[in-house]
Amino acid sequence: MSAVLTKTRQEAPPDALCNKVRSSLLRDGYVALDQVTDLDDLEFIRAQMQEIIRDQKGAERAWHHDLGTDGRVSKNTQALDVSFVSQLMPALLESRFFQRAFAISRQVLGPRTQYLFDHLIVKAPFSQTITAWHQDDAYSGRINFTRDRMHWWLPLQAVDIENSCMQFVPGSHKGRLLEHRLRSPQAFAKETDLPANARVVVAPLPAGGATIHTSRTLHMTGKNNTARERSAWIVQFGVKSRLPTIMR
Repeated sequence: MSAVLTKTRQEAPPDALCNKVRSSLLRDGYVALDQVTDLDDLEFIRAQMQEIIRDQKGAERAWHHDLGTDGRVSKNTQALDVSFVSQLMPALLESRFFQRAFAISRQVLGPRTQYLFDHLIVKAPFSQTITAWHQDDAYSGRINFTRDRMHWWLPLQAVDIENSCMQFVPGSHKGRLLEHRLRSPQAFAKETDLPANARVVVAPLPAGGATIHTSRTLHMTGKNNTARERSAWIVQFGVKSRLPTIMR
C-alpha cells in the first residue's frame, strides 16, 4: 500500500485544474468536478464495492454502520456505511480515480500529502435516510494532528437531487466548528442545525464526476427517491502536522 501512496502513475494534473480546485476550496470550501474518471474505472470500482457488500467484508471489524438512528446494521438498514474499503479491497488504490485524486491533492496541498481514510456509503432504493447536515471535523477528537484536508466524494453513478447528490453551504468552512449531536443515543452518525439564512448549493454530477470539500465545510445528502441504489466512495487526503489543532 505504501508504494501506491507515495507516488502515482498518473501524469501531473493540469495547472489550471489544480488552481481551480485550490481557489474554490479557499473561497467556497468545496468544488464540483464533472470528470475525474471514466466509465470503465467506475465499473471496476463498483465491482470491488459489490464484493465488499456481498461478502460483508469488514463487518467482523465493526466497520459496517447504519447511518440512520439505530447505528447497527440490520435488514432494515437504508443507508450503509463501510469504513476503510481500500484496506478491504487494496485494488481500489490502483483505480484511475484514486490515483488522479491523490495526484491533484498533492499538487494542491503539497508533497507531504497522504491518504488518511476512506469509506463507502450505499443508500438503498427509495431510502428515506438522509445524511444530515454536518462538518467532518465533528468526527475528529478534541485534538487533531491533521491539517489541510481534502475530502473527495465520488458517486458510482450519476447523481442529482432525486438520488441524493451532495449539498453544501458555501463559505461555511471559514466559520467555527458547530455543535453536533448523535442522531439518537444509539446512532453512529452525527448532525447539526443548519444556520439561519444559510445559502445551500446543490451539486449534481454526471457519472465520473466528483466533489471535493474541506473538513469544516457544512454538507449533507438527502433521500434516495429512485428505484436504484446510490453509492459513493469517499476518500480523504491531508497533511500530518507535528503541532496539534484544538478542535473544540
